[in-house]
Amino acid sequence: MDATRALAERLANGPTVAIRLMKRMVQQGAGSDFRSALDFAASCAAIAASTEDHREATRAFAEKRKPAFTGR
Repeated sequence: MDATRALAERLANGPTVAIRLMKRMVQQGAGSDFRSALDFAASCAAIAASTEDHREATRAFAEKRKPAFTGR
């Protein structure tokens, strides 16, 4: 139960856009051929890389601190 709660908190405090895109990739990838799944993953990666959360994660990593995600 403690491990489950810790994972839930980690996801809740994480980059929500990236997590939402990962869930979509899993759902779509289950019914797609490999090439289509890779194309969709590349599109999702481009979207995730353009978010404020991505910029915050990059800054936080460089500054050796925990990121403060906003969901944008």
